[in-house]
Amino acid sequence: MEKETYTTGQFAKMANVSLRTIRFYDKEGLLNPSFVGTNGYRYYTKDDFLKLQQILSLKFLGFSLDQIKTMAIDTKEDFGKSLAMQRKMIKRKIDLLNSTLAIIDDLRENIDDREDIKWDRIIDLFNITNMEKTIVKHYENSHNLAVRINLHEKYSTNKQGWYQWLLSLIDFDGIENVLEIGCGDGTLWQKADKKSLEEKRILLTDNSEGMVLDARKHLGDLFEYAVLDGSRIEVEGAYDLIIANHVLFYLNDINKALANIAKALKRHGLFMCSSYGENHLKEITLLCNEFDSRIRLSDVELYERFGKQNGYEILSKYFKVVKWHEYEDKLAVDNTDDLYSYVLSCHGNQNEMLKGRFEEFKQFLKDKAKDGPLIITKEAGCFVCHN
Repeated sequence: MEKETYTTGQFAKMANVSLRTIRFYDKEGLLNPSFVGTNGYRYYTKDDFLKLQQILSLKFLGFSLDQIKTMAIDTKEDFGKSLAMQRKMIKRKIDLLNSTLAIIDDLRENIDDREDIKWDRIIDLFNITNMEKTIVKHYENSHNLAVRINLHEKYSTNKQGWYQWLLSLIDFDGIENVLEIGCGDGTLWQKADKKSLEEKRILLTDNSEGMVLDARKHLGDLFEYAVLDGSRIEVEGAYDLIIANHVLFYLNDINKALANIAKALKRHGLFMCSSYGENHLKEITLLCNEFDSRIRLSDVELYERFGKQNGYEILSKYFKVVKWHEYEDKLAVDNTDDLYSYVLSCHGNQNEMLKGRFEEFKQFLKDKAKDGPLIITKEAGCFVCHN
């Protein structure tokens, strides 16, 4: 059965937004019509209402249009995830607003007596204002991380899975104290056998307060949590195992971090740090550059800072034994909409370069996969180090 369609004017009227708004979102690549008729008319369907809801809701929650472009939805499954994210953001905002209201009420009680004004509560208001800004950034980062994880989970040909593989490298017998640097939302430990961890002390850290909160929500009280910059570990001989999963190349001072990590390990303690090689996902970069040679998916090639090719040289300054374990895998992508979302989630200039051509780029990717899945190289693994 054919889907019911609506002209731009009908669609705008039903959504209770202006015709100008719909045309603007179309021009910006945020909400293109489902199809264009032979008469040149642009037609929308009920599925497009899902996309419009996301745009308007995220705009209301404080996202910029450029940020919203990277969070596009294409399926009902995506819409469900978007609603879940919106709900979490709204609850966080409600908590902040309630805290703001409580502080304002507290201040109003003393407003007539300047000497008794609680100036520390004024500072609390400033802090809440800054927290409001970080909520949007955190959920943008969380979304982008989820998009990248999704691409690997859906299309990796090695069905063991990256996180299960990482855990398989660890013999937890004799390990009591564990530190993870850059835990993100705790995905690694969601894959673990929780019973085997019950007698252990595992501290999960990240420099993002939002990520630590997400990890706590996902994992509960079995773990300990802290907001911590990975370069600033200042303990000695405390841990049997330290893990940094795709983290070292983000640190400002890798050498300082490694010196602190080596010091923080117990005698014969293990340090596990994963990274990429220079060929990792190279076909995605080649596809983007074929479409537009100016596109850069990252301002810095992370593997050049710390990767398979230079990791041994960097790590051997701090550890006597350094061994690389490679995860044998590749991607076979047959739905290029997920690849499109992955590209938009990257940290480079792609959104600027694709402005006004998002649908053209999406179609370009579809055409590339018309004869079968796109095969994408994965070159990733983990260094295991000890003294």
